[in-house]
Amino acid sequence: MNNNLEFRVPAESVPEYVKKMLTVIPAGIFLPVSIFDCHLGDNQIKGSSDDGKEANYVSIVSDATGFIPLSDAGHMLTAERVYIYLEKILKAFTRMSEYMINPSDLILTKDTIFVNAFEGEKEEIGDDVRIMFLPCTNDGQNCEIPEISKDTGGTKCEFSKTINAIVKEILIGIGAENISRDLHSYINATIEILERNASISDLYAHIIKLRREAKLCGIR
Repeated sequence: MNNNLEFRVPAESVPEYVKKMLTVIPAGIFLPVSIFDCHLGDNQIKGSSDDGKEANYVSIVSDATGFIPLSDAGHMLTAERVYIYLEKILKAFTRMSEYMINPSDLILTKDTIFVNAFEGEKEEIGDDVRIMFLPCTNDGQNCEIPEISKDTGGTKCEFSKTINAIVKEILIGIGAENISRDLHSYINATIEILERNASISDLYAHIIKLRREAKLCGIR
């Protein structure tokens, strides 16, 4: 089974230093990724940029073997895993920032964040999280999470609003009928701090605190 996910983006959206960082960044943050120049026969694929200059493209290929996107895991999510995933997502953002890869330059949705899955009598999910490397390709003004297409044109969003949207997507994924009033209060508290434009480190500390508190209180 081919688990490779391939997207074509303008070459300028993947600077040379980012390509280099992707070769040295520790495993466990991104899905394994390869970046190639796009070719059609013997000719490199080219197009036109907004300013009329010739634009080259690259192909980004991610290997999702053993992982599924959060969008396919909603029916298996639990309250505990919500906070495990949020904690690991924020930790991944911190680590990639150390390698000069800005999380707000990436398209972050429930379709580009992956969790490990096991096949057996019934499908189950684990606690590992990986992010698909897929850069935004413009400085769009709206902060809506873009729909992903093979020739992607995601928009760069205000970081806290992006995270806020991810939290809401995970909340929806659990299913409203399975969420207790207590869990709602924890999720709402998380969203409140997101809306105050907290830093990644502050968000990370907040998520850890709520995860421990929810576990001690038996929130499911």
